[in-house]
Amino acid sequence: MKAHLEEKRQELVGRREQLIGDFSEHARAADETQLHQTFQHIHLTNEFISSLDRIRGEVSVKSPSSTRKFVVSSLFLTDCFKKLTADRDEQFVFITGAEVDGTAVLDQMLELQHEKRSVGGVTADTRCSHGLLIRLERFRHRLLATFHSHPTKGVNGTTPSDIDCGFQERLERAGHRAIMAIFSRDGFIQFLRLDQNFEIEIFGEELRNMHPTFTDSPTSIHLIGEWIPGAEDRHQKIFGFDQATYSRSRILCIGAGGLISHIAPTIVRKGIGGVTLLDNDCVEVTNLNRQRFYQRDIGKNKSIALAENLLGECTAPTVLVGHAARFEDAVADGIDLDCEVVVCGVDNNPSRFVAARYFRQAAIPVIFTAVSADADHGYVFIQDKLAPVSGVSSRMLSTMSAIPVPERRPSRTYCREWELSRSTQSTRF
Repeated sequence: MKAHLEEKRQELVGRREQLIGDFSEHARAADETQLHQTFQHIHLTNEFISSLDRIRGEVSVKSPSSTRKFVVSSLFLTDCFKKLTADRDEQFVFITGAEVDGTAVLDQMLELQHEKRSVGGVTADTRCSHGLLIRLERFRHRLLATFHSHPTKGVNGTTPSDIDCGFQERLERAGHRAIMAIFSRDGFIQFLRLDQNFEIEIFGEELRNMHPTFTDSPTSIHLIGEWIPGAEDRHQKIFGFDQATYSRSRILCIGAGGLISHIAPTIVRKGIGGVTLLDNDCVEVTNLNRQRFYQRDIGKNKSIALAENLLGECTAPTVLVGHAARFEDAVADGIDLDCEVVVCGVDNNPSRFVAARYFRQAAIPVIFTAVSADADHGYVFIQDKLAPVSGVSSRMLSTMSAIPVPERRPSRTYCREWELSRSTQSTRF
């Protein structure tokens, strides 16, 4: 990260030196028009360099802990899927295996006895669970993973519940290196650890060849756009326009879907200094006909995918930051939300309410925008730094005032997702 920032800084410094040389040439030629334009370019370049220096100073140097590495075969995943979805009720198993050169091989399934199983959940027998852990210890093996099924389908069917996160959190606090895998009814899998510290490799050509679009989805991304000289020249002719102010500004976008994915490209084309995106949702195939995503983005987190797609829209070294998190989680996790203005494009009133209250206390203006579920109307309203919200109906305000502030989920997750293969029976195995 710091190396990338330094590379961009050197590029801008070189650009500035070239502009200074051009300035000298124009001064000798007494060309006042070119002198003025070149001076503006030098000023903007200095602003961008200052922004990069500020970002570099904010990047904390963390001593990286050893990454937990796992490998599993597509054949073993297929067998696990069949076991976990053999009937309508949720199922839960322990996974162990060999550990070779620091890499854990997931290849042994340990079945548990259950106190209760239903469509809505599964409770393991405590005595059986302890017995299996003692058996693992006797054979010098470790609990490497827990696999369980959910009753729903699709990518969203692998979303961890609060109970899932709580169970995984207890394992991690106890020092277990185990990861969790959640299987949907139609063959989607999500691997996760709450500390986000793991890598997993799927062994098997068949799996990779059939569904290559489901790839790593990190929890954050940090990109910097490229300078395009002259892109703002036409705007410089407008009285009062100040590109330097744009270049110093940062905008926070809450949501990265149907609305923000169309708003953000216009923002970055104006040379805004920084754009931060927050969204914990993943791109689905149904998003492609109305949101700024492509087939290659399916399965990725929306904020990550949108940041990558915005990189080609930049006309200046705009800093693009994406976090796979809800706004509420971003606040709780201490993510940097510093900005001059917020654009809120989420589809639920609880998040709007939390954002309205949070940024009113911070004296940061917020632009709220939305469309109705049946797409027959939309609205935009603005909450100024300290003034009441304008453009929102009393009916909506009364609805929002009755909404409790949502509790924070135990954690955000680092995940990989795959859609496994179809067989002749039209299932994915």
